[in-house]
Amino acid sequence: MNTRSFAFRLRLLLVAVVLGVGTILYLYSVSPERPGRYPTCPLYQMTGLHCSGCGSLRCLHSLLHGDVRQALAYNAMTTLALPPLGLYGAWFGMAWVLGRPLQPRWRVGPWVAVVVVAFFLLFAIVRNLPLEPFRQLAPHKLNPALVNPA
Repeated sequence: MNTRSFAFRLRLLLVAVVLGVGTILYLYSVSPERPGRYPTCPLYQMTGLHCSGCGSLRCLHSLLHGDVRQALAYNAMTTLALPPLGLYGAWFGMAWVLGRPLQPRWRVGPWVAVVVVAFFLLFAIVRNLPLEPFRQLAPHKLNPALVNPA
């Protein structure tokens, strides 16, 4: 392995980690509930429909504050996708720094991309249906009285 390219990749990964930590700290400290701090979804702005990603910033903010139930209420797909995406990102980052190709234990074909896109589209459609229980998939704030009954 070329030590010069290894050092470069390691520094680049370190910069990415520092930027990522800075982004996480900003998202932790600045609530997406405050208007004007983050961009709004163009699809929601133009049509009033929620895309698959609507509520993701509020979801991540809730997760950073340890409120998993509220994160699920904002965007269940983002909440459930974070652990596997985090593991894949760590695996990919280590393989990249070491200069080794990814060695998956199983082979996946191009059908995986089709399934993922279909899932995103299906989630966007279902969360906009005006029927219960599908309405619960649209981003919403939980009622504190119902979450913690006294």
